[in-house]
Formats: sequence, C-alpha cells, structure tokens
Amino acid sequence: MVPLLLFGAGVAVGLGVAAMAPGLMPQVARAARPAAKEALKGALLGYAHLRVAAAEAAEAASDLMAEVQHELDSAARPAPASASPEPAPPAPDEAGEAAARAAAAARAAAAAARAAAHDG
Repeated sequence: MVPLLLFGAGVAVGLGVAAMAPGLMPQVARAARPAAKEALKGALLGYAHLRVAAAEAAEAASDLMAEVQHELDSAARPAPASASPEPAPPAPDEAGEAAARAAAAARAAAAAARAAAHDG
C-alpha cells in the first residue's frame, strides 16, 4: 500500500511542477546561466591545460627520439678499414633492437601528442 501512495504522491508532484513550469522557466533559465558559464569556463581552461600538456609531451618524445637516433647513428658508424676485404656481418645486438623499439615508440608517442595538440 505504501508504494502505491508514494507513486500517487510522485504523480501529484510531477503534475504540479508541469503546471507551474511555464511560469518558472524564465527564472530557472536566469538562475542556471551563471552555472553554465562557469562550467564552460572550466571546460575551456581544462582544454587549454590539456593542449599545453600534449605539446610538452610531444617535445619530450621528440627529444627522446633525437637522443635515441643519435645513439643509433653513433653505433652504426663504420669501423676503420681492416685488412679483410669483407667485414663479418654484425651479430644480433639486443641493445640495438631495444633502442630501435624505443625509437619507434617515441615516434608513435610524438605523433599522438602532435595529433592531440593539432586537434585543438
């Protein structure tokens, strides 16, 4: 019986609000405007901070990629000419492979950060 009474009370309140709504809407709109403006300000500030953070991340990723590329270039320089006509092929280098994977990851992170900064 109590749920039925609660339902009836809810319907009555809903009908009362619906009957008063046309007269209340201008006041509600005026009261909600400052809150909406503050919400938009917060969203715009958050977006600006996100753009700055994305640009800083892109810069850091670019710097990291340049450092790794420099290390790879330094490691790949040819050795001075030796007595044998053909140098032996280099052995697989786990550190070089890890550096190549790190460089690829840095390039992907930089591209993602540039895309995020560009979307703004």
